[in-house]
Amino acid sequence: MHPGLHRQVDSSRYQVELDGPVAFHSAPARDGSVTTGKWLWRFPGFALNLYHRGMSLEAYWPTGPTGTRVEYTFFAEADVPEDEVRATVDNSVRILDEDRVICESVQRNLGSGSSRTSVLSPRHEQGVALVHDLVDRALARPEP
Repeated sequence: MHPGLHRQVDSSRYQVELDGPVAFHSAPARDGSVTTGKWLWRFPGFALNLYHRGMSLEAYWPTGPTGTRVEYTFFAEADVPEDEVRATVDNSVRILDEDRVICESVQRNLGSGSSRTSVLSPRHEQGVALVHDLVDRALARPEP
C-alpha cells in the first residue's frame, strides 16, 4: 500500500475481494480521511473511488510498453464546499502519483535486470495476481 493512502486508512485491515475481472478494495477510513476506504478496479483499466460526499472515476490508457495516461472525473454533492472538493481531488491525484512513481521504479528495475520477479503475497496482492491473469488471457492467441 502506498504511503499517502496508509495515512488515510487502517492499512492493517486492508482487504481485496475478487469477483471475475473486478477487484474490490476496502480498509476502514481513519478520522479526518477524505476517503471512505472503498475502491473498485475493473479490467482492463477502470477504477471507482468513493468519498464521503462524492466519487471519482479513473480510466487508464497505455501509452506504450512503459507508460500510462490516467484520466480522472470527479463528482461531488452539489452543496460540498469548493475547498473540500479541492482537498479530495488533490489527495486522490497525489496518491495516484505516488503509485505511478512506485510502479515506474519497479518496471525500470525489472527492465534493467537488477530485480527479479517473485512470489506474490496471497493476502496483499490478489489484485496484482488478477491483473497478471487477465492480461495473460487477453494476450493469449487462439490455438489454430
